[in-house]
Amino acid sequence: MPGGSRARAIATLVLVGAVLCAAMLLAGQTVRSMLRLEAESSAGRWAAELARALPDIEAIAGGAAPAEESRALLDLSRRLGAVYRYRLHAPDGSAGLSGGFAPGTVPAAAIGEREPKALAAMLAGRTVVRLAEGDGIREPTLRAEAFVPILQGGRVLALAEIDLDFGERHAFYEARLGRLVLGMIALIALAIAVPGAAFYWRTRQKQVADRKIAFLAHFDSLTRLKNRARFAAELPAALTRASESGQGIALHHIDVDRFKDINDTLGHDAGDEILRQAARRLVGLAGPGDIVARLGGDEFVICQQAVRSRVDAECFGRHLVARMGAPFRVRGHDVAMSVSVGTALACVDAEGASERRQRAAADAFVPAAEVLVKRADMALYRAKADGRGRHRLYAEDMNATLTERLAIEALIRRAVEHDGFELYYQPLFAAAEPELRAFEALLRLRDGRGGLVAPDLFIAIAEEMGMISEVGHWVLRHACREAAGWPSHISVSVNLSPAQFADGGVSVLVRSALAESGLAPERLELEITETVLLHDSEHVLRELEQLDMLGVKVVMDDFGTGYSSLAYLWRFRFAGLKIDRSFVMALDDGNDAIASVVRTIVSLGRVLGMRITAEGVETIEQAERLRAMGCDRLQGYLFGRPASASVAARTIRRHDAPRLARRARKSPDSAVA
Repeated sequence: MPGGSRARAIATLVLVGAVLCAAMLLAGQTVRSMLRLEAESSAGRWAAELARALPDIEAIAGGAAPAEESRALLDLSRRLGAVYRYRLHAPDGSAGLSGGFAPGTVPAAAIGEREPKALAAMLAGRTVVRLAEGDGIREPTLRAEAFVPILQGGRVLALAEIDLDFGERHAFYEARLGRLVLGMIALIALAIAVPGAAFYWRTRQKQVADRKIAFLAHFDSLTRLKNRARFAAELPAALTRASESGQGIALHHIDVDRFKDINDTLGHDAGDEILRQAARRLVGLAGPGDIVARLGGDEFVICQQAVRSRVDAECFGRHLVARMGAPFRVRGHDVAMSVSVGTALACVDAEGASERRQRAAADAFVPAAEVLVKRADMALYRAKADGRGRHRLYAEDMNATLTERLAIEALIRRAVEHDGFELYYQPLFAAAEPELRAFEALLRLRDGRGGLVAPDLFIAIAEEMGMISEVGHWVLRHACREAAGWPSHISVSVNLSPAQFADGGVSVLVRSALAESGLAPERLELEITETVLLHDSEHVLRELEQLDMLGVKVVMDDFGTGYSSLAYLWRFRFAGLKIDRSFVMALDDGNDAIASVVRTIVSLGRVLGMRITAEGVETIEQAERLRAMGCDRLQGYLFGRPASASVAARTIRRHDAPRLARRARKSPDSAVA
């Protein structure tokens, strides 16, 4: 208990003790005062009754023998009430009749000699009462000595010296008042104890809260590892110690691969359990003195101490990847996962010797903490870019890669906030006759110099940033708005990302885009890949059914390059299949197996009532073979490259006139109309 709380507790106990003592003293004084008042009242009534009942009271007090009737009344009065003995005196103080005294105990001296003050008070018409304690054997435990005048018509007839037995009355009053005092003490104790207990509870709660706040300021609540702030505070000191001792340090930045998928598939509770197990596993892998921390989310870091060479750091990094890749046991099931690890070194040169010899002072290592963290982050980014589930050691060429990535991230954020994307449109033609049927909307992003960033690059980065849903929504709205101005026989095709289905509400976004643009639902085609159906397929199928109810066409893109599960094709009736460009390019090699695969895909589509589109068509020979195989639509550079909306509009006008002419030749009446 802190010193202040201990002092307050002692002060409270002293206060309670003082209150109890004061209450007990007050109760005792009150009891004695009440007994004196009762004794005075009882003695006065006794004297008044004698004056009324004994006509010879004055003679008896003067020493005359009482009559038989008077003696009987005197004996009776001594046996009634609390009076157990008495002595009558004449007004001049001379002794008269006595009753109840033990033999030899009657005071010999006159009352004036023994009790001059009491005599004066009685002669003045006042009663004097004293309380005296006895042994409880020869004398009552408490008696009242009363000196009371016997008056008649205002004249003093006699003086009475009375002893009253108040032992029982004293016990009675003490019991009654004791209960009252105990009740008061209880109330006082409650009045003190309740606020005291509340104060103690608040103090205790505050101490618990302070400890929790202090813990959270330095440690992660989920894994109990050190947090980012504590790690950032300890790393410079570790670097300084390393520079002074000539030892090396390796910083390993660890990231759980595709942890969002784990959360989405198994739930956040299972994800939290995996993070806790991962933390315990990392602590077990770390060496004595190593710093293990959770930076946030699914990112961890180990600051490895006493590293002798780059080989040591690389071996430990690969060991982390291997050990962390072992399955985790969650809810009775083994969950397989992988981690990517990026490593940066400090105080270790290429040969493994200390860099301390190459620096003039330990101060040169102070800014190295930020540099080391940045380098480990670059190495981690390279590990993830190289396919995840692997380890990479920082190299100087990673600076350029990171700088490029950061620049693209900034472009994506700016484009989302300020409508900075562009849509290009690539035409799709009917295979049987060269007639324009649709455009595929393709997203483009310009760099700071006016050029275009490679779509595969910035779309992958947008997915890693978690912004692909916002980007996909932008594409959907703008493509529908543009297509609404085209002729009614031309459709627009828009690609949907798996992340958009994971976030949910795809059908709501499509309905909103159609209502906003006024585009007919049958003129919108949505392309998805097989990976969309890999996770939570029931949820995705429900979304696809909602889209089908809207009248929108859903096409499976890149069919044949993924899992190609036929279960998806019978569980949901896709409007079409798109044969990937890799199959089209392989046709030029004369590979009969590839040709058979393409024919099989076309036949499958025919049986299921799907329209078959081949993409990546670049030569007339490819187009002829695909027409012969039964493809419905063709797309590729042979028919047109992706171009801006204005170029797409010119393409529509250029192909619309021949289309109308062909229709006129087939139906003159229709042309006139």
